[in-house]
Parts: sequence; C-alpha cells; structure tokens
Amino acid sequence: MAVKDAVEQGNRVTFLLPGEQNTHYPKLLKLFYDGGYRGDICCEVSSLISRQAGYDPVAAAKTCYRNMAAAFAAAGVPRP
Repeated sequence: MAVKDAVEQGNRVTFLLPGEQNTHYPKLLKLFYDGGYRGDICCEVSSLISRQAGYDPVAAAKTCYRNMAAAFAAAGVPRP
C-alpha cells in the first residue's frame, strides 16, 4: 500500500509528505489491519516535492517515518 497526502488549493492539488495534512491514517490503518492486511506501507514522495530546490531525502524519510509511526500508535496497530 502506498500513502501520500494532498491538499486542494483552488483548482489545483498540492502534494505533501504522508501525515503532513489532517489525513485519517489511524482510522485507515486500523481498517486495513482489521481486514487482515499485513503488507508493507510505502510513503510516496511526489516528484513535485522531490524536485523542489533544497529537497532533502533523508529529512523527508524521517518526517514520513515520524508521521506514520504516530498514526500506527494512534490506531493501536502493531509494527514488527
């Protein structure tokens, strides 16, 4: 499963790192887990983000991990 965030601004969409928007990841993770999903979760970084000047892939990975770890904890879903 791949996750990323987006926000609609007027008539265009801006992509964000997973968890940067008020997304319902805890609820979604719980639904997937309760439904039997035990696969990987991949944080997708839009090229609109990665092509920006000053983009730091290590900082992006840390942000994604922090945001998704919080969502897993809030959902009560264990992580191996």
